[in-house]
Amino acid sequence: MKKLLLLLFISFAFIGSANANSIEGAFGYLLGETQSPEKKDCWYNFDCYSYSGFEPKKPLSHYPHYMFNLTFTTNKIYEIKGWTRREREQLENCDGYDSEFGKILGMLEAKYGDFEKISWGYKSAAFKFEDGDRRIFINCFSDRERDSYESTLTYTDFKLEKLHKNEIEAYKKTKFLEEAKDYDL
Repeated sequence: MKKLLLLLFISFAFIGSANANSIEGAFGYLLGETQSPEKKDCWYNFDCYSYSGFEPKKPLSHYPHYMFNLTFTTNKIYEIKGWTRREREQLENCDGYDSEFGKILGMLEAKYGDFEKISWGYKSAAFKFEDGDRRIFINCFSDRERDSYESTLTYTDFKLEKLHKNEIEAYKKTKFLEEAKDYDL
C-alpha cells in the first residue's frame, strides 16, 4: 500500500512538470517580466499600449526588428515579437524546411514540439504552438509580383494580454470620471 501511494505521488509530480508552461519568452526577455516603457502611445479612444524596440543578445538574422508589448499599468511583458520586411533581391519562398523560415520553424519544433499548421504554401505559411495561456505564432508571406516578403515570430501570454485590456478599461473609466466632474450628468 505504501509503495502504491509513493508511486501515485511520484506520478503526480511528473504530470505537474509535464503540464508546466514550456513557453517562457524569447530573445532574452521573459513573458511576465516587468520592464520600463521607453514610449507610451495613446490614441483618441484610449487604446494605449507600451512598447520598446530592442536588440537581442543572440538575434536571428531572419528577423532584424524586435519589440515587446507591455501591460498598460503594471508594465509586464505580454508579447514579444521579431519581424522582417524585405523587397526585391531578398525575397524567398515560405515553403520547405530549406528556406530561412522553414529552418526557424524546424528549430522551434525541435525545442517545443510539433506546431499546428494553419497554412503552408509557396506564398504564405502560418504555424502556432499553444501551451496553456501562451502561444508562439510564426508566419510568412511572399509576393514576388509585388516584390514583398514579410515574416513574424510572436510569443504571447493571453492572460497578461487580458490584464492589459482590463488596465486600459480602468484607465478609461478614471479619465471619463475626471472629465465628468465638470458636468451635471
